[in-house]
Amino acid sequence: MAIIESQKSRTIRARDKNPPKSSKPRAKPGPKPKAGPRTTARFDKDARREDLTFHDWGQVFDWMDDHGDLSQTQVAAYFATRPDAEGGKLAFTQSALSKKLKKKDEIRALVGEDPAALSHSW
Repeated sequence: MAIIESQKSRTIRARDKNPPKSSKPRAKPGPKPKAGPRTTARFDKDARREDLTFHDWGQVFDWMDDHGDLSQTQVAAYFATRPDAEGGKLAFTQSALSKKLKKKDEIRALVGEDPAALSHSW
């Protein structure tokens, strides 16, 4: 019986041991290659948009009053590429501009009542 018990202990020990490790580390799976060449370009679409303040919308309204012959799409395109010397870029869509133009008088009245409202947004 001693032989049977020793054989059982050998099989148990063999199961409990970790399998021998390979001398070479396994390669970790990386990202799958994309179709097309690599690029280091940064896209503006990745940047997060923030709500414009009443002050920002006031700048847009004043600029539109001075340049009344432009479409809303052209106004949005101008402010998206406006130089830093003129106040920097403001990101908004034609749709957002249309909505704010409907509330233009309300926004200006709010700012007239409380100048601290310039830093607020809707």
